[in-house]
Amino acid sequence: MTLEGQPDPKPRGRFELSDLAGLRTSPEARRWGAAALWIFATLLLIGAAAAIAYSMAMRLPLSHDEHQFVAGGWLLGEHGMLPYRDFPFHHLPNLLFFYAALGQLSPAPLWNARVLSVVFAVATFALIFQYSWRRERGPSGWLAGGVATCLLLFSPLFEYTSGRAWNHALPTLLSMAAFVAHTRTARQPYRFRGWIWSGMLLGLAVGARLTYLLATVPFLAFVLSNQPRGFRLRPMVVFVVGLAIGLFPSGVLFGLAPRQFEYGNLVYQVLNTRYRQALGITGAMDLPGKLAYLREDVLSEPAQSLLFGAFLFVVAAAALRSRRAPKPGGREFWLASGVAAFLGLSAFVPTPSWVQYFYAPVPFMALGLAIYLVEVGPGFPVGKLIAGLLVVGMVMLRMEAVRGIRLIFEPESWVPAQVHSLGAAVAERTGGGRLLTLAPIVAIEGGLEIYPELVGGSFDWRVARSFSSERRAVYGVMAPEDLATALEDRPPAGILIGFESKNEGFSPNEMGGLERPLEAIAEGLGYQPEAIPSPVVSTGLTLWVSPNRVSQ
Repeated sequence: MTLEGQPDPKPRGRFELSDLAGLRTSPEARRWGAAALWIFATLLLIGAAAAIAYSMAMRLPLSHDEHQFVAGGWLLGEHGMLPYRDFPFHHLPNLLFFYAALGQLSPAPLWNARVLSVVFAVATFALIFQYSWRRERGPSGWLAGGVATCLLLFSPLFEYTSGRAWNHALPTLLSMAAFVAHTRTARQPYRFRGWIWSGMLLGLAVGARLTYLLATVPFLAFVLSNQPRGFRLRPMVVFVVGLAIGLFPSGVLFGLAPRQFEYGNLVYQVLNTRYRQALGITGAMDLPGKLAYLREDVLSEPAQSLLFGAFLFVVAAAALRSRRAPKPGGREFWLASGVAAFLGLSAFVPTPSWVQYFYAPVPFMALGLAIYLVEVGPGFPVGKLIAGLLVVGMVMLRMEAVRGIRLIFEPESWVPAQVHSLGAAVAERTGGGRLLTLAPIVAIEGGLEIYPELVGGSFDWRVARSFSSERRAVYGVMAPEDLATALEDRPPAGILIGFESKNEGFSPNEMGGLERPLEAIAEGLGYQPEAIPSPVVSTGLTLWVSPNRVSQ
């Protein structure tokens, strides 16, 4: 003690933890600090999800389903040709407008399209996360959004489906945006503009993939259950008007070419089923076969079974909970669950079933789990622990997806880059001009022209014999019998085969048979074969080059 009775001063430069007791921060500073922390954590999560989704998209093998979308968008953007009227197309058209606008992004159309699919997927993550956060601004909302994002990202169906250049990622995003608009408007029912927006967004989703039409059922049911008894008709009418606005582009194209529109969206589906039946294919062709396909080819993935099982468990728990103490916010959970259920049913509509059809309900399953986690509030620590363990389990089962992120730094291994290199090699050997092939993406990657009749690759080619030559001309499709006439008017610089070597032909037990007419006419015209090595096709490719080009 000093003479004045004060404690001895501390030596200069010495710091003790007790000194922090005297420090104070304002409530406003603490709020800003917490907000900055949440924003940083959110950006980190969404950024990591975007990187993983991009690496997934870059390593997916080329699917022959991608040709009609990429090549169709290229014809629309480069030549102003309209789907149905100028070339066959087997879906509703909205995705083609996006692909047509991508022409100037880079000279690699497949990369453009797959990057756009990743953008759609990341926007879907952000919507789910933002929706959860708005419902509960705090740890519960952040946890719910993070859990939903991770469950969707590490779903095997997401990896297989979302990153490819086809019409799955776009309707997922649009229907999710419709859900957000729909539920937000329900809290302010007199704002009819919100019902217009939700209907229009869902209509745009249907205009990208027809099977999303089934999602209108739970959307309309939500309006009925959420509005006062005397105030139900007007919101439903406004919603349906919005739906019609979203379908307007499809309606215009139908008006321009009704018979071709009917062929692309109805007639072809019937003919494709008959084609597979004629080949003796029985798997996934009827309801028992489709259920067996779901069990053996979709739910056989442990991570996918885990997600489906968790969702069904939560639906059962929510049903019991709502009977004891119903909550107004629970209707949004049931809307998400209803959309998931009807989109799940839509997977059984096309024949045969394919893995990607079962992806549509997965984002709404993840959203439903997020809503339930928010609804249980700050309590229910056991449920949040289980959700965390579910995410950990999914990540552990899908560690190859995390490790695959290194592919971002290996652009030479990206499948779109390999397809572009293949297209450039074909263009160099042919010297430009038109390429006859059932893989039109390769042609446009090399800057070559294609045959609009074969924009869908093998799809129209394998069923075109079902029509007379007059009907084929109306629908804009080509059969092997039409090759000689078509090539006389538009001779190709080269003929590329090898992409269908592992697929069925025109008759049973004829693997690779779809390309034999191309090979036969190449030999008949005196074209010279060259082997084209490429990692895109493991069985090898053959390019038949015009003798005029060879002599040059």
